[in-house]
Amino acid sequence: MTPSSLRLRLILVSALAIVITLTITGLALSQLFANHLERAQFRNLADEFNRLTALVDPEGPKLALTQPMADPRFAAPYGGVYWQVRDPQTGELLRSRSMWDKSFDTAASGLKPDQLTEFKIIDPEGTPAVGVGRQLAFERDDGTVRNLELVVVEDNIDAEAATAGYRADLFRGLAVLAILLVLVTWAQVTVGLRPLKAIREGLSAIRAGRSATLAGKFPLEVVPLVNEVNELMQAQETTIQFAR
Repeated sequence: MTPSSLRLRLILVSALAIVITLTITGLALSQLFANHLERAQFRNLADEFNRLTALVDPEGPKLALTQPMADPRFAAPYGGVYWQVRDPQTGELLRSRSMWDKSFDTAASGLKPDQLTEFKIIDPEGTPAVGVGRQLAFERDDGTVRNLELVVVEDNIDAEAATAGYRADLFRGLAVLAILLVLVTWAQVTVGLRPLKAIREGLSAIRAGRSATLAGKFPLEVVPLVNEVNELMQAQETTIQFAR
């Protein structure tokens, strides 16, 4: 096929459209998957936040939990999930063992008393993480209220790894699909242009004197061209007869 080939042009245009479409589709699906993981992570953090809220004991002179958090990662240094309870009035901190000697600066997180706030932060290991937090008012037995800031944080390592793995598998699958679609396009173009080959063979037969007109079954889209050629041949024959 030469650069001026109609078949080559159709195949190249179709291949370009397939690649662009599948690339956009892959990026969109990757983003949807990442958003799904982000929502799932937020739900998990919200559940852990509710557990932490239920375990906070505001009665004692020092902040404490009535019992440890169930997830063992909170007890492992740099375990990937962290919680922190802070008294904004006294600055007293209570935090999970996973934080080791670090603490979260939640001043810029915009924690609100009326709703759970999601925020991005750097975890104690220095990696990007996502957290949820809220300002809560705990009523004591003596009728006083103690305001506390509670946050639960999880790093993004697992989510990023899952997204990267999904993206790699997705684009490998889309590459195979693109190859199959290009092959199907090649077959479709070949079949679609077959009537033009029949016309060319018919014209060769007319030139060689084996036929006087284009004969055969042609698609509706090609019939007007065949009729024009046959009328032209008839007019040429009439002209030759007149000249004779």
